[in-house]
Amino acid sequence: MIELRKAIQAILKDVHPRTWYGMAPKSAKFPYLVYTLSSFDQGEGFVFINLDIDCWDNTDDTTEQEALLKSVHRAIHSKVIKTDDFAVALYADRQMSIIDNEPTIKRRMNTYQGRLYKRGENTCI
Repeated sequence: MIELRKAIQAILKDVHPRTWYGMAPKSAKFPYLVYTLSSFDQGEGFVFINLDIDCWDNTDDTTEQEALLKSVHRAIHSKVIKTDDFAVALYADRQMSIIDNEPTIKRRMNTYQGRLYKRGENTCI
């Protein structure tokens, strides 16, 4: 999944420079994006992909955060990522507000799903 993660990182960095995989550093300035990938190999060269993009902010006004997620949506929804080793199409699944333990933190998450097709039998995604 390293190649897919690199491709998604490049897309998201074009949308917003403060983007991290898995976890943001403690010194990260708000707002920022954190994304995670999960996969399930369905066999016969197909892999189900789930992409969660979490937007973090610490202001009461969520306008900037919502605009940022709208830009993320435009960049990711219906996106087809192709390499020599695989092709994947990502589609919006849902958007959620997440209650954080820290009351000053505002979080919104977009979730995308897709199906990845591996090219070749020994492909490492």
